[in-house]
Amino acid sequence: MGEKQKSKSEHLLMDAIEFDEEDLESNQQGVLSQKQQQVFRAERNSWGLGVLLVLILSPMFFIFLLNSGGRNPHTLIVVIPIALIVLIHFWLKWTSWGKDYRRNLVHSAEGRVQLDVLSRENYRIDIQKMRFEVTKRVFLAFKNNDPYIIYYAPSTKRILSAEWLRE
Repeated sequence: MGEKQKSKSEHLLMDAIEFDEEDLESNQQGVLSQKQQQVFRAERNSWGLGVLLVLILSPMFFIFLLNSGGRNPHTLIVVIPIALIVLIHFWLKWTSWGKDYRRNLVHSAEGRVQLDVLSRENYRIDIQKMRFEVTKRVFLAFKNNDPYIIYYAPSTKRILSAEWLRE
């Protein structure tokens, strides 16, 4: 018995989410494919570099402010929280990508998708109790109220692959 022929909708999903058969097979087994592991390692490293840069550049920026007449306490009251917010954002992204990479777990959600346009540039897919913020390209690859299995990384909530459950 041969492999079933992929429909146009299934190819559209694969192109939009950027996965292949090998990725899907690994995700069905509950793990990242080798290609996906490389992507997660690269993302984790990028966010880690961002954390490092904020940690290095922030003190230099504060010293610059203090030495350039920025002794006004209001300047530091504004700059310090901004630097902390940026650091926390980078730190959380770094740890999320790192968790998904180290754990190598893939979760799935199965059911009918609900598509929602939040704005011209913000799109959402709801399935079961999961909510995914997606690009327009990914959004358009799904059919509203059709049944799917969506495979995703639990910490980053990144969609890795999906199957359209034809009825």
